[in-house]
Amino acid sequence: MRISSAFFVCVTAWVVSSCSPKVTSNFIHKEKPLLNLEDVAVYKDKEPLPDDAEWMGTVQVNGNRSYDKMVEIARFKAWEAGGRYLQIKGYTSSGVRSDIHLLNTDVYRADNIKRVAVPLSEVAGSSEPSANGQTWTGANNQTAATGVSYQNTEFESPNGFRIYTGYGKRLGKMNPNANEFEKMHLKRMMRGLLLGADYVRYFNSSMTSGLGVRYQIMRGSSEDYAMITFDDGSPSLEGLLSDKVNISYVGPIYSKRSISKDGRNIFMFDFGLGMLIYNSTSSIAGKVATVHGVTSGLTADVNYSHMLSDKLSIGANLSFTSGALANYSGTDYMGRTVSSSDSADSPVESLLQMGISAQLVYTF
Repeated sequence: MRISSAFFVCVTAWVVSSCSPKVTSNFIHKEKPLLNLEDVAVYKDKEPLPDDAEWMGTVQVNGNRSYDKMVEIARFKAWEAGGRYLQIKGYTSSGVRSDIHLLNTDVYRADNIKRVAVPLSEVAGSSEPSANGQTWTGANNQTAATGVSYQNTEFESPNGFRIYTGYGKRLGKMNPNANEFEKMHLKRMMRGLLLGADYVRYFNSSMTSGLGVRYQIMRGSSEDYAMITFDDGSPSLEGLLSDKVNISYVGPIYSKRSISKDGRNIFMFDFGLGMLIYNSTSSIAGKVATVHGVTSGLTADVNYSHMLSDKLSIGANLSFTSGALANYSGTDYMGRTVSSSDSADSPVESLLQMGISAQLVYTF
């Protein structure tokens, strides 16, 4: 095992928002939208609703727009989710500034209502006239339709792709019989660069649980001037000792995610059982030795992401990978084939490691 020190660059991004209203929605389910936005009826607080009204969620608008404009924003969000009725539950000043107001609404569905026959995304991108002759040019483009950027409290994208890079450290114990030089050499090899990527498809109705695949690699190297002697009488080797090691995980993962109430923070937990691949190369004085092995391994991580847009987020990840390599094969410095079966007391190599990394997540 040969691992060098490395550092990673975490790209920090921020979003500067203006005084545009902030919209938060929370629905127990969604349906296809009605044919027209005007079909969503607006009711005042405590005003009796039709008998077919069935509660399906809430919409909250916070900003400095006029009352009528904020109602229209909430109405659009209700239409987008398939709601039939919008009831105003409260309109108050939301803070120190008197020009900032908070609008709370409830959304209700109804049966026997004509709805669009195609996905909302297709309606959104269409410029064809609707049933009442009104032309829609991006109804689902929230900024174009209402001038605001919405914050959802439910997931709307079933696919997630993530890349991450950071610092990894192996947690296995070093050989207790190693001398001081070997311990120093090994200690540098116990930390290195961590790289990974995974794809997850979320399958349940709320899109919070999913299955996917992950590839992760921990790379390292170490160099020291050394002399190597052999018990079998082979000539000693002296020069720059260069060691490199790669430990890779390849396999399936199960993912669970949740979103904060403001719709901007995502928390995830992943774990999986797959394959660990160990490869190391050591060279000195023009001679090369190699070791290769494959074993089963466990991976688990917890991570946090902050939404930059409805598809892109950045965050941090804490991961653990565990496994033990008992069987291996390779060549020694003399070119002779070696394997774990050559010795009855061949040691088991611990592949336990942890990592701290920055991540970029794209959902679609």
